[in-house]
Amino acid sequence: MTVMTMTTTRLSAEQIERTSNYLENVRDRYATPVVRVQSLFGRCCLATLAPEPAWSALAEEAATLANDLARLAPQGNPDLDPLALIEIHRMMKREGREVAPLRELLAKIGPELEKQPSEVRSIGRVRVIASLLSELGFPAKPVKASKDAANLLDEEESWITAPVPRLSDLADHLVANRVRLDEPQSRILALIALGELRNYRLDLGCKLLRAVMQWGIPCDEARDGVDFIALQRRRDGRYGFVDRLSEKSGAAADPELTLHLPLTLNAVWLFMIEAVGGTA
Repeated sequence: MTVMTMTTTRLSAEQIERTSNYLENVRDRYATPVVRVQSLFGRCCLATLAPEPAWSALAEEAATLANDLARLAPQGNPDLDPLALIEIHRMMKREGREVAPLRELLAKIGPELEKQPSEVRSIGRVRVIASLLSELGFPAKPVKASKDAANLLDEEESWITAPVPRLSDLADHLVANRVRLDEPQSRILALIALGELRNYRLDLGCKLLRAVMQWGIPCDEARDGVDFIALQRRRDGRYGFVDRLSEKSGAAADPELTLHLPLTLNAVWLFMIEAVGGTA
């Protein structure tokens, strides 16, 4: 694949720097394996957008992180997201950089997936992980979607009324199948995404928009969705505003980990895919 370093007018160099600094601060403040992976993933997305990306420093951090994760027992990492690690590897590889410890860590995921029962391996997110690993040359064998998921994929008219969990699974299956969406499918998904964003279900809205931008036809509705996410930006570089009226916003919840960090990652991932398109 051709090495690409894209720039975009979506974020200025100053905005990229502020968000990158925010992600570094969150990494240092919490210093857990999960947050370290999330912070690095977000900063790799930003590096893809930056006019002067710091890939050497990011690659060095990725190597250190992968070595640290390899030393931890698997049961000590129940919340680690393999998809974030895979995406870090993909971005590094797209820039012509190979991080050996990260590759060695990812090579262990496929055999672990093989041990899972078929009903687990047919879940959308697991299929995405297996599909990406296989594409990158790792030992992983994607399985077919479950019958229920396959039926939903073939019935676009039912997408609009599908509940949130099924919509999230649908987006994963669309990405795992790597099949181009036509214009009606793209517009339907983008419109659903706008509805989810209006209800401040930002994670699902961003996931649907990513699917459209990677495998669909560009449309005004998708661009409106990205514009909405861009408006969630705060002066310090993070994204998201606490919904005081939401029943989910409990006093005990840390908004940094439950709102700002997840939305910041969703935002920069979405902006990166907007810039590089189907190559992401």
